[in-house]
Amino acid sequence: MILSAEDVYGGYGTRRVLHGISIQVDAGQCVAVVGANGVGKSTLLRSIAGQVPLLSGRVMLDGEDVSGQASSKLVRKGLVLCPEGRHLFSGLTVRENLIMGVTPLKVNAADTEFRIAAAAEMFPVIRERARQAAGTLSGGEQQMVAIARALVARPRVMILDEPTLGLSPIMTDTVIAAIQQIVADGTAVLLAEQNVRASLAISDFGYVIEGGRVVVSGTGADLLDDAAVVAAYLGIEAEIAAPE
Repeated sequence: MILSAEDVYGGYGTRRVLHGISIQVDAGQCVAVVGANGVGKSTLLRSIAGQVPLLSGRVMLDGEDVSGQASSKLVRKGLVLCPEGRHLFSGLTVRENLIMGVTPLKVNAADTEFRIAAAAEMFPVIRERARQAAGTLSGGEQQMVAIARALVARPRVMILDEPTLGLSPIMTDTVIAAIQQIVADGTAVLLAEQNVRASLAISDFGYVIEGGRVVVSGTGADLLDDAAVVAAYLGIEAEIAAPE
């Protein structure tokens, strides 16, 4: 097991959102966290990534308790969050955004160039639009840059929060294929995704969250095959995102 959240309670100020959630990610796995909007998926991911303080419980990374550590420190330890909404530096170029992804690691110029070139192999838009301001890209192109920015940090675990939200079907397929490739290349992925069918289809394991608690868990295939789970918690047929 490379990552786990154990009996995690958390939220914002006095508003508690997470109520004793426990999940785990093994090396080489893609693990999905699914559920309706507002159930705590993003809060859980941000808590694991050090952006939301834990009220209690702990986060373990490769056997080390990293609860409460700053995001920049977690990046250096191999845990990287690609947040919902991309959060690119819109006025910076694509290339400059990727450089920001390696800044916490303090790698040399040659290594930085090698990492950017490797990311461009997966996302050619990086090479094609390297000098273009990130804010002028389409939504799908921005999402590729956001994932690439996380990828250049060479994480052992990448946390992806709603990577296909608002994307067209073609762009969604591109992002899903990229996630599969990232896992195949050896990076574990923890994924929160509104496209339940797609996320569970590529996941080794999944957790269904409701009201800040895990209510069902199982392999991605088993959750998709369980009609009662689909009807009660996932609402697969109802979730159609507006494409960009």
